[in-house]
Amino acid sequence: MLDAEDRLLKTQLALKIQQLIEQKGMTQTEVASVQGVFLTTS
Repeated sequence: MLDAEDRLLKTQLALKIQQLIEQKGMTQTEVASVQGVFLTTS
């Protein structure tokens, strides 16, 4: 189980990533491509 410090660091990292995505105006598909995730539509 994660302790409070680990959870805080993960939250801060997620917020920073979100800020960078918004600054660059990236779409969800572009972000997934950068992360190596492949999206499929149904």
